[in-house]
Parts: sequence; C-alpha cells; structure tokens
Amino acid sequence: MNRIFIRQFMLALMLPALLIAIACSSDDTNSNNEQSTNPQITATTEPITDSSSNPKLDVVTTLYPMTYFAQRVGGDRVNVESLIKAGVEAHDFEPTPGDIKRITEADVLVYNHPAFESWVTDAVDVAENERLVVVKTADIPDDAIVLDAHEHDEHDEHDEHDEHDEH
Repeated sequence: MNRIFIRQFMLALMLPALLIAIACSSDDTNSNNEQSTNPQITATTEPITDSSSNPKLDVVTTLYPMTYFAQRVGGDRVNVESLIKAGVEAHDFEPTPGDIKRITEADVLVYNHPAFESWVTDAVDVAENERLVVVKTADIPDDAIVLDAHEHDEHDEHDEHDEHDEH
C-alpha cells in the first residue's frame, strides 16, 4: 500500500473516532456506580433510528474546510454549523454574542490553529461550556497528514538517447 493512502486513511479515521467517543461517553461521574465498574456490553447490527435516545451532536466549526470534513465524517449523526461565513476573512473575524451562544450550546468545536484563528481560545473561555470538546486540527500528528500528495515510485532514470542508433 502506498504511504499517501495510509496517511489519508488514518486522518479520515481520527475524527469519526472522536465523534463516536463523544457520542458514547456518559455524563455519569459517580465512580461508585456499580454499572460503571462492571459494564455490560450489548452489540447489535440493527441501525440506530431512535433520535430521542441518540440525539445528533451539535458541531460548530470555524472555516469551511472544517465544516465540509465534519459533515462528511459525521453524516446524519451531526448538525454542523460554521461560524465564519463565506467571504469573511478568518484573521479578521470577531465572534458575536450569538456565536458565543452557539459555542456554549455545542458538543464539539472544530478549528484549525490559534495562530490563524486567535479569537477561538478567548471565545471558548467566555462560552464556559464544560462539556465542549475542542478539536484543533493542527494537533493531528504529522505522520497522519499527507505531506507530499504527489509521490513517484522509485525507478532508475537512464538517459538512453545517446545509445540508440536509428541506422
């Protein structure tokens, strides 16, 4: 298998794993709960259709690439909303009180990097959402990122033009 495919595959698996972990986490913090120390696992092959027992995750993103990725990975199990609308420069963006409210109500916030979106850290602090999972895509390990999307297999490069006699 080539390295590019493996890197892309690993990257594509990271966000779904995070979303599944969030969706499956329990709000029960009681460590004395007998059920949490001796869990019973039940598996099923039936699709989950009851939205009342499995509500969609509310995901807030900053930039369109984050929105696109979250929508494709989460599918119909997430509600994704971008704070920065098309045509707005991310460096100059200032969150409104409505944006802070969206962060307060969100389950997940996906953004790129604080050097590019310097307002994110302050907005998360102001939102005071203790259950918010913040995903900084810049923290994805380098080996999971496609560094060189155009690779060639190693091959000998011989210039045989001088060795060929057309007569």
